[in-house]
Amino acid sequence: MSGQVRPITLVGTPVLHQPCRTVENFDAALAELADDMFASMYAAEGVGLAANQIGSSFPGALLRER
Repeated sequence: MSGQVRPITLVGTPVLHQPCRTVENFDAALAELADDMFASMYAAEGVGLAANQIGSSFPGALLRER
């Protein structure tokens, strides 16, 4: 898996309280975000992650089974 580990956003950070942007197309930037989300979630040993938790205003979340 590729993707860069991004820091997890802390409670109180504005991006956590703002509406997400509308997605028109699943393009290369969104695919890269998904890769970064997986890398960040696995690095944090998490079971789920929303895009805004790594500072993105795109809607999206992922989960994994344990």
